[in-house]
Amino acid sequence: MKLRQAGSNRTFGPTEISSFGDKEGVIGRSQIVSAHGKPQFVTPLVAGPVSLYSGVNAQGDKRFFLQVPDTAYLLEIPPQTAQLTFHRLLSGCSSIAFGTNQSIRRYPIKYQGLTKLVLDYNACTKPEQPSRLVKSAVGLRMAYGIKAGMNTGDFSLSFEPNPEKQEQSVGYQGGIFLQLSNKTRTSLILEATYQTLQSMYRSTALPDFYGNTRSLSVDYSQLQIPLLLRYTAGNGVIRPFVNGGFLYSKNLKNRSVEINDSKTMPSNNTRRAIVTSQNAGYGLAAGVGAVIKRNSLPELSLEVRYDRMRYGNYVYYTPQYTALRFDIGLAF
Repeated sequence: MKLRQAGSNRTFGPTEISSFGDKEGVIGRSQIVSAHGKPQFVTPLVAGPVSLYSGVNAQGDKRFFLQVPDTAYLLEIPPQTAQLTFHRLLSGCSSIAFGTNQSIRRYPIKYQGLTKLVLDYNACTKPEQPSRLVKSAVGLRMAYGIKAGMNTGDFSLSFEPNPEKQEQSVGYQGGIFLQLSNKTRTSLILEATYQTLQSMYRSTALPDFYGNTRSLSVDYSQLQIPLLLRYTAGNGVIRPFVNGGFLYSKNLKNRSVEINDSKTMPSNNTRRAIVTSQNAGYGLAAGVGAVIKRNSLPELSLEVRYDRMRYGNYVYYTPQYTALRFDIGLAF
């Protein structure tokens, strides 16, 4: 177990500390496995007259372990001979018939089955002594939050003649997110964001014989749902991160128009709506940023992200786009 504190790192083994954890609960305890074994870190699952732990055995295999009364060490539960182990260690409760098909189905050799078995056995043999599930601190943590920001984008068009000069317009976005994390530096983030994408293109060619000039206003409102994998570095107040993943979007409104203006013949002025053939698209997203963590305060995040989206193969009707966006978020 490595402890990072005040810029220094210290490593502890199972012979040096008895247990470790955080404010959420116990992560590991130092216990001797088998009568002549050495101490090792295991995870407590059930505490009571008979206790249950999980960990790895001497061969490096993931296993469950029992600690019975008046025994200072843990005993492994071999999956192949689990029923024999229960017969030998867990006696005195006739209602639990080890080895029968009903018992095997009711108490499978996995977390749910074994925790129920130990709780039922303790309640049967020692009803006066409390027995409880131990809340482990190594499971998934969920954080939810809000975010908002601005974006600027560029659209790939197939119009002929293609307007050559782009005048950037700023869009905005805002939404909510859910972050799933554990004790590692990686986390999974699912967002739901309302976003507007805008850009104006003007022809740089000279007006034609009738004095016509052409421009294109691209204006979308959409729902974006990115699924991102984030890696966060550092242990201080400011922690940089990188993320990347897949992006799905659904167009909610399309106010894009093609504009033809004539100074000499105003009757030729037209505004033609650009109708999309597909309203759902897929793409990729990647970004960098930093989170600011302070005790008892929401987690503040600053992020710059690059999105690339494609709507089918008919780019005339459903243009591809790339967007650079800046977001500020709060996680609770």
